[in-house]
Amino acid sequence: MIRILILILILWLLKPAELRAEEGWSSLLKNDKESVSHLYTRGELRGASRRVGNSSETAYSALIGALESLQVGGNLCGATFLQEWGNRIKLSAVASDSAALIDYLILWRSENRIDDLFFKIVEEDLAWFGTQEPDSARLPRIQNRDLRRVAEYMKKKNLKPEDLAAVFAPFRGRSPESPGCTLQDYRRLTTTHPDIPSLVTAGRVYRTLDEGMSRLLLNYDRWGLETGGLILEQYLGSLKRVKNREKPSSGASRFLSEKPKGSGGLTRRELLYLRFDPTQIRMLTTVMKRLFTRMDSTRTELVFTRPDGTTESIPLSPMGQYYFARKLLKRDLEELSRSYFFQGLSPGFEDLLSAALETGMVAPSELDPLLEVDDLWNPKVPQWKRASDLAFRITGSASLFLPPPYNTLTSVVLVLINGIIDRKTRTPSQGDPGYDPF
Repeated sequence: MIRILILILILWLLKPAELRAEEGWSSLLKNDKESVSHLYTRGELRGASRRVGNSSETAYSALIGALESLQVGGNLCGATFLQEWGNRIKLSAVASDSAALIDYLILWRSENRIDDLFFKIVEEDLAWFGTQEPDSARLPRIQNRDLRRVAEYMKKKNLKPEDLAAVFAPFRGRSPESPGCTLQDYRRLTTTHPDIPSLVTAGRVYRTLDEGMSRLLLNYDRWGLETGGLILEQYLGSLKRVKNREKPSSGASRFLSEKPKGSGGLTRRELLYLRFDPTQIRMLTTVMKRLFTRMDSTRTELVFTRPDGTTESIPLSPMGQYYFARKLLKRDLEELSRSYFFQGLSPGFEDLLSAALETGMVAPSELDPLLEVDDLWNPKVPQWKRASDLAFRITGSASLFLPPPYNTLTSVVLVLINGIIDRKTRTPSQGDPGYDPF
């Protein structure tokens, strides 16, 4: 029996990372990606610690239990999660009001039990579904002026009465008191029908909306729900398929926690999950794997084949190999942008770094020190000086110019950073210098 148990343990340890990653919500929610939190202050943490007392463990068990039960039932979204979590906390006889739930989140984030994205999503859901009181007043009667507005709206949107049933289908049987998982459907609806009051009036006129459905849509519109940003089912669904799929995490990354200019206050990690689905993120990781293979190659050659079948091989120097890898990476990104899977999205070099960190392909302990060299991000610093400064400041010697694989990660980072700088500084009139590796 002991031998069998030892064999099972060995087989488990040898399993691919993708299989080992199915460990449950405690492991998935644990923060091992974000180095800092942007969501609370030290004073708020002290206050939360004082108020929570010994209730933290009970509330956390209720949270994990709620996620597990909803996942089994396939009903995992912000509204149903908050309802299930609140019911479980009440049964445990600990504080369950919205303020107490925020205190729990602050404390768990400080202990790295949850990450910033989960904290932010749940906090926003509490604001939407927890503190907003649904308007239970009956809707006003339809007037003649409403009929005229509906006719104009239907003509403007090129809608027929029979089209409305399909438009409102996701909200069938729902109400403000029982919204279900309709937030994502509401967001999709607002992309094509931003004038929700007119659409609801049309639904009432043609009797495709009942009282509860109408009040739900009007409440969503009155609360001013964001039509962008991550929602719970989107994030957790992606998290299970992406996080640490290549290798187990080895620490948090400052790069993922940073908010780049023009991001609207979003971190790089949030942008990754907001812009790309799990398939796309893993395709970005595949591009990074190709780059590592090219930079890790001990010998790279250009082969010319004549019509008579004879060939000429020209080996590339380490720097030639470096420049050639840069050009091939740019080609890979352009091909991704044109592919069916990305449908017009244009992934960039920073997205590649974010994907590599999120999937565990690159360890933050290896990458962050390289990215902290300010000269790397400065377009005014010549490329040769960025390269030599990096080599001397990080390794103490000019290792960049050694043949691979001694400089693989350093070269990969330089390839990506130079690509970012090229994208930001090259003007359309300058064009593309081509694929000359020399």
